[in-house]
Amino acid sequence: MKVLLRNKTTNERAEVQVGWSWGLYLFAGLGYPLFKRKLHRLGAAAMAMNIATAITFVVICAFSYELSTVQGLIIFETGAIVMGAALFFGAKGNELHGKSLLQNGWEFADRDALAAQYARQQWGVTA
Repeated sequence: MKVLLRNKTTNERAEVQVGWSWGLYLFAGLGYPLFKRKLHRLGAAAMAMNIATAITFVVICAFSYELSTVQGLIIFETGAIVMGAALFFGAKGNELHGKSLLQNGWEFADRDALAAQYARQQWGVTA
């Protein structure tokens, strides 16, 4: 379900999805979907995390012929952290985007619409 938000000063409109985001789940680590939603700090953090994970993987795999238990555990843990971040962004990314817009001068275009009521309930906002 999508909800329509309107900027109070410029009258610009934006559609924000409510609920799960496959785009953020699959591609948030690249940063682009987060930057596109103007969540710059999260985008930078996601990019840094994935770059660090890639460097860790390359360093561990490039300098050892066989992986030790500790090296395998490090790769598994970094992969689990990246997967956890992907799940978080998929589940909460649209909510973070919507709340960010509402905090920066946006409002629901039609406050009484069913989509707006659902979004307020899901995001826990009263705007």
